[in-house]
This record gives sequence, C-alpha cells and structure tokens, in this order.
Amino acid sequence: MRIDDTRDDAPEVVNCMRLVYEVAALQRANAETGMGIISVGLRPHVATLTVMQSDDVVDIEVGYDEFQREALRGALVAKGLPARSAPPDDETFGIPDPTGSRLTKHAWITKMVAFGADPGPSMGGLGQAI
Repeated sequence: MRIDDTRDDAPEVVNCMRLVYEVAALQRANAETGMGIISVGLRPHVATLTVMQSDDVVDIEVGYDEFQREALRGALVAKGLPARSAPPDDETFGIPDPTGSRLTKHAWITKMVAFGADPGPSMGGLGQAI
C-alpha cells in the first residue's frame, strides 16, 4: 500500500501512509533544530507521534483527518515544541547527502516508507551513516 494508492479497499491504510508522509516533511523541515520524530504509532483512529527535541520527549496524538502539515505543526507547537512549517514537497526521491544530518536522512527514509518504496537498495552507505 502506498500514499498514492487509488484503490478503495483500504482507505484507512492510505490515510496512515499520508500521515507518515507529512511526518517526514515536518522532520525534514525541523532537522536543523534537532527535532526528531522518533516514532509513529498507528492505531485505527489516531496516531501517536513521539517527538524529541534537545532533552524533551513528548507524545502527541493526532487524528488521520489532521494529516495536513500545518495541523501537525500546530499540534507540536501546542505541546511547546518550536516547529517550523514544512515547505511544499519537491516531489523528488533523491538520496540525501551522506555527510548531512542524520535527522534529514531519517526524514528521507520515512518518506520512502510512505510511498511504499524500500529505501535499502538505493541507500548505499547512507544507512551506516544514520
């Protein structure tokens, strides 16, 4: 199942993948600040994001109707995390620079998961650098 799946047989799974995609965008936009979304717990009607910034770890519950980037950012800000807005996706699947931030690499891997792609074969040495 992928974020862009058009089948109607599992809309809840597609909604989960869309949320994961938006989480990846927020991760990428906030990597420089040290904010990491370290886990995404997917349940039937809500997801739990575990977010780490500095020494703070916060769990945030979001509904799948809140998968838009600004709604997710608002949920982070409401919990006291200074989150930047995520820019529109450039729709590229380019592998991040191996010398770049591990949080940026994590965002790329998360994006690949949302699209149902296996990031492993394309990563080369990227996985060892995370």
